Amino acid sequence: MQHALTVAVTGASGFVGRAACARLRARGHDVRPVPRVNEPRGAEAVRALFHGADAVLHLAALAHRTGGDQPTEQEYMESNAEHAGRTAKLARECGVRRFVFMSSVAVYGAPDRMPVDEETPLLPITAYGRSKARGEALVVQALEAGGWVILRPPVVHGPGQPGNLARLAAVIDRGLPIPDFGPGIRRSIIALENLVDATMVALCDPRAAGRVWTIADGTAFTVRELGTIAAAARGRHARFVRIPVAALRAGRAIASALSAGGIPAGDRLAEDFRRLGTGFEVDGTRFMRQLDWTPPADPITAMRAAFAP
Repeated sequence: MQHALTVAVTGASGFVGRAACARLRARGHDVRPVPRVNEPRGAEAVRALFHGADAVLHLAALAHRTGGDQPTEQEYMESNAEHAGRTAKLARECGVRRFVFMSSVAVYGAPDRMPVDEETPLLPITAYGRSKARGEALVVQALEAGGWVILRPPVVHGPGQPGNLARLAAVIDRGLPIPDFGPGIRRSIIALENLVDATMVALCDPRAAGRVWTIADGTAFTVRELGTIAAAARGRHARFVRIPVAALRAGRAIASALSAGGIPAGDRLAEDFRRLGTGFEVDGTRFMRQLDWTPPADPITAMRAAFAP
């Protein structure tokens, strides 16, 4: 039986953090939630929590957001890159043997080849993606001797989910039509339960160390499939409106023109149109095969639970 670990967790109060802490405790591990503190005096509070810890799970991050409340590039970089680098350095100084950094598939940007995997070049096109890529580099730099693990998941779904999936639930509840972009556009997502389980492997399996892993639970959905499952889980009927690809291209062209004209909203609109019209598929088979991991939760069953009212 695996011995109990002491794990310091940043971002412990977040969507993933709460679930990860609960899973760690259920498996008999000691959890030390780490509050967000600022340098330099706050570093001593973190040191106290890191001393004697076997591992650090770094989940603290400024989440990707759409709409008018986008953080600035500098805010993303401070929260997702510089803070990660400082935290990794403190972990090294305190003798922590394993540091797991939760990154994102946003580091891949808009790749020409799908699905993405660990060999896909990093070409982030958003401030969030750039900050996560920079965070990865700083973590590796701080822990050159090894002991780090980087996980790159897609969008996470589960009860209490934030972001676009929460907005989809609101659209369904209001009886509004869901844009349908056709069967050729699919997106990978991962169940919260599966992400947390993969995180346990990253923390405990010696084979995971010093590696970057792109993770997913094996299913990519069209918008129609996702909307149908979500609506049924909420006891409703999904309504769809088919959006031709040509319309997406026209919208993106207009948004790009606005951006070129110095209108800030153009950048956000162009990114929204790009995301809607391209899809994003993730290949997580290397993590499964090399670390003998099987996602414990069926993706569709987990999705029904995520969208249940």
